[in-house]
Amino acid sequence: MTRHRSARALVEELAERGIHLHTDGSGGLRFRAPSATLTDADRADVDRHREEIVALLEIQSESPLSDLQQSYLFGRSALIDLAGMPALHYLELSSRAIDAGRLERALNAMIAGHAGLRGVVEGDALMRYYESRRYAIREHERAPEDDSALREEMLCASRDPTRWPLFDIRISRCDGEDDRLHLLVDLLLLDAFSAMRFVRQWLDMYERDIDAPTVPSLQPWQVRARQVERDEDRQWWLGRLDDLPRPPALPLVAPPGEVTRPRSRQMSGCLPESQWSRIKGGAGAMKVTPTALLCAMFAETLEAWSGTAREVLVTLTTLGRPGIDAEEEKVLGAFSDLLLLGCPSRRSAPSLAAHVGETHERLWQAASHRRYSGVKLLRELSRRRRLRGRLISPIVFTSLLFGDEEVDAGHSPSCFRARHASSQTPQVALDYQAYEERGDLIVNWDFVPDLLGTNAPQKAFDDHLAQLRRLADSGDWTDIPLQPLMPAPADGPRLGEYMEAQGPDPTGRPVEELADVVRDCWTDVLGAAAPSDATSFFELGGTSLQAVFLQASLERRLGADIPIAFLFDNPTVTAQAIGLAGGDESEEVAARRFSHLGRRLRNDES
Repeated sequence: MTRHRSARALVEELAERGIHLHTDGSGGLRFRAPSATLTDADRADVDRHREEIVALLEIQSESPLSDLQQSYLFGRSALIDLAGMPALHYLELSSRAIDAGRLERALNAMIAGHAGLRGVVEGDALMRYYESRRYAIREHERAPEDDSALREEMLCASRDPTRWPLFDIRISRCDGEDDRLHLLVDLLLLDAFSAMRFVRQWLDMYERDIDAPTVPSLQPWQVRARQVERDEDRQWWLGRLDDLPRPPALPLVAPPGEVTRPRSRQMSGCLPESQWSRIKGGAGAMKVTPTALLCAMFAETLEAWSGTAREVLVTLTTLGRPGIDAEEEKVLGAFSDLLLLGCPSRRSAPSLAAHVGETHERLWQAASHRRYSGVKLLRELSRRRRLRGRLISPIVFTSLLFGDEEVDAGHSPSCFRARHASSQTPQVALDYQAYEERGDLIVNWDFVPDLLGTNAPQKAFDDHLAQLRRLADSGDWTDIPLQPLMPAPADGPRLGEYMEAQGPDPTGRPVEELADVVRDCWTDVLGAAAPSDATSFFELGGTSLQAVFLQASLERRLGADIPIAFLFDNPTVTAQAIGLAGGDESEEVAARRFSHLGRRLRNDES
């Protein structure tokens, strides 16, 4: 019997099989698909529903991936240091007798109301949003006192960003114990702020047994359209990049390039409301924000941990919302950006107040020029320092302290209790997160033990919390002692010093000669000559495996060590020849490193 599919069901079914239909802007229909996947029956159904499909696709909305989303995609490749993994946030909550049916109804009401939950990556640089989707929550039996099996399964699962959903939600049950809710979200879909807001609203709907979420008047693609860069901010940053310090020289247990399967571990601490309120009061008296104060104290801890008295580079996560109206805060999506901050040395400051005040001033100046992509700045910093796939700024500070919201950012309904939370991000060695939960300050550190070890991070974390408690309990902040420098091995790799690693050594040959060599190697690997020296290797169908072959071919011909990331930073014959000669490509050329990524991922999978 012939199976008839509606236009909507056909489009969604084909998308799940990796076949993506799109319009050409003039009413025509096109498709992108792995070879030999579109059957005769598919073609017949597409022809039958052509007009309906075109109408459907033209109202289906999309937005370009942000620079940060593109970097997350690139981080799924193991071709750069401390990568080869998706960017994820994991949360585990417990509650008595979770009603799976009611929880699923509330979840699907959220999905229906928030387009940001219906997104998938498509093509080279797009996030496309389905008009409708439904999710079924899976349930599992859990062995007594088994805290990690399901968690590890979810974190280690292979995930395709082109297939919905970009989240994973499950319930586990065990006789005699509370039920557990497991939630994993790909940061391609939701940033940390959106993930918190999603969980809070969803579980509040479950607890109150209501079916209609608060739906924003804006959509994710509308918020993204408002994220307009300012040239004056670009110029401000580019004029200051060379003055930024290096990351802290933290002792490492292994060089980053030897950590092949990075996994994060979390440490968590709490300052009760009584202590946290006194700290906020002290910050207010100093006319600085609580975020600036925490960042300054974190920088002091990094300085003590590294055992050296110098400024350190920290990357801050920002909301990325333009701030035009309050409706933007209600929209779920991935809008975060990065902000680079050179934190002053606590030991060089005449007082704690001066250290915190200087940190606040630098943070204010950076935030005042936030309308230029932090990811682009990191690319440019990588180019100037010739890091070529190395860790550029692997220490991250994330503050979710947003002032006087009606509900704390970290609040979850009273029937749920937080058990475990963690995050992982490519090329991040340590991620500091701070938020409020029912008036208390929660401080989390996600770190990579295979890189930083376990004893040193634990001591640094304990010392940091102890310093915050001294602030809370002291009536005079001028008496707060410096954190003592931590002893470290005299030799061995260090994070800041490892940043000095270089790209390929200049060969001393003319650019024209090197261009001939590069063209020959491309022809050997791809089986055909490039039509232009400005054409990307990956636009010609090159895969990551062929990039490895190209690396070997160039090294053999030139007798030089060539990092694989150099080929991704410089995907054209011209850029590779200039780089091998010791020259620098432009910021625009460096920015092209991500343009090939969607095609490369599809080629690798086909």
